Amino acid sequence: MAHNDSFDEPRFEALYRKLYPDLLRCAEIALRTGGSWYVSVAGRAEEVVQELFAFAWEHQADLWSSASPTGWLYRVLRYKVLELLKEDRFWRST
Repeated sequence: MAHNDSFDEPRFEALYRKLYPDLLRCAEIALRTGGSWYVSVAGRAEEVVQELFAFAWEHQADLWSSASPTGWLYRVLRYKVLELLKEDRFWRST
């Protein structure tokens, strides 16, 4: 469903409530299997998912115009986790 107003707070909140738990689980698994050195993977995963939703809020036009907003969120999450793991490797090598 196309929206003329890209800032759709109720729709965004509904998407957040629906997907947050699954996105959090996905981030935790990715961080663990990616070899993250964080003591609290769960805490870092929560930060990544919060960053994801902040990014999504700022880019709602892209989110809502995508064929699958859910797929868009998972793709962005993947890149955010990969960035974090790359940063982990950088700091461990210095």
